[in-house]
Amino acid sequence: MVGEPGGKMEVWWRVSGFRPPVDLLAVGAHPDDVEMAVGGILALEVRRGRRVAILDLTAGERGTRGSAEQRREEAIGSARVLGVVLRVNLGLPDGFLATVHSEWAFRAIVGVIRWLRPRVMLLPPVEERHPDHGACARLVRTAIFLSGLKNIRVGDGDEEFPPHKPRAFFHYIQFYPATPTVLVDVSEVWDVKMSALRCYRSQFDPSFPGAPTILSASDFLTEKFPARFRQWGSLIGVSYAEGLIAPQPVGMVSVMDCFFQT
Repeated sequence: MVGEPGGKMEVWWRVSGFRPPVDLLAVGAHPDDVEMAVGGILALEVRRGRRVAILDLTAGERGTRGSAEQRREEAIGSARVLGVVLRVNLGLPDGFLATVHSEWAFRAIVGVIRWLRPRVMLLPPVEERHPDHGACARLVRTAIFLSGLKNIRVGDGDEEFPPHKPRAFFHYIQFYPATPTVLVDVSEVWDVKMSALRCYRSQFDPSFPGAPTILSASDFLTEKFPARFRQWGSLIGVSYAEGLIAPQPVGMVSVMDCFFQT
């Protein structure tokens, strides 16, 4: 059952004929986390022909508004809008990720990484307002390291997945303000990102039944939420940008591929 301490991995969305590997794997503690922070990056890479997947660690079943079943349907709708090839939910307990430092949890995340073999991964920030976000980052960073160790074996039935490490991972930015080390122009797919977020009626629609939250305020999606992305965009001379934080220096093949406002 989703949300139980042991967890149960479920494939929530898969395009017909999907087979690994993927180019990009974005991980969030709850459905809608990756859309809010890096939905534009996901849509942009899909538009460029890359295979993008999402891993949610919980179903968001303890959120103020909506149920696990509603969040699942909303997440599936968002996955369709973004064009991702796969969305997986690990079924860990919402609100208590900081307590889930079990061998099962690490092996489950390692199994997803080895199954999908992503080139790049996107993770939450290590320090965040919601304790699940930072716990998610710490769980996944450990799993990335463990995934590269040949003496840790995980698999599905008789199939054993070989070791795999992504070429790079980045932390995205959520509630707490932070200075990004990488800014990605998402202006051309901003409408896709917002369409994906509007799939989450339980979280963002003021008319949805439930107690009001920061996210359900009538001006959140129209004014408050876009402001950060417009400000980041202004730093590189575009309409909207999403920010990432690299845990170590980023190598470049050529300085000619970089741009910023001069």
